[in-house]
Amino acid sequence: MTVNTEIRAGVPALGLALTTAGTAAAGVAAWLAQARPSRLIGGGSWSPDQATEVALGRSFDVVIHLHKVTAARLLP
Repeated sequence: MTVNTEIRAGVPALGLALTTAGTAAAGVAAWLAQARPSRLIGGGSWSPDQATEVALGRSFDVVIHLHKVTAARLLP
């Protein structure tokens, strides 16, 4: 299933375990090993000059896709 298929099915989040994904299908390990332009967003703001290249398979154990997110709100 693709992320778009999951979204149409009403699934609000999707997780992919990268530690085993490279063995799932031919070409997946090579795709995960190749560095690609990425945004790594943490606890601050992001600007285009902070873009970096990241190989998902070497950098992360899990990728989580959230279809909808909202801005943070202060707790009462």
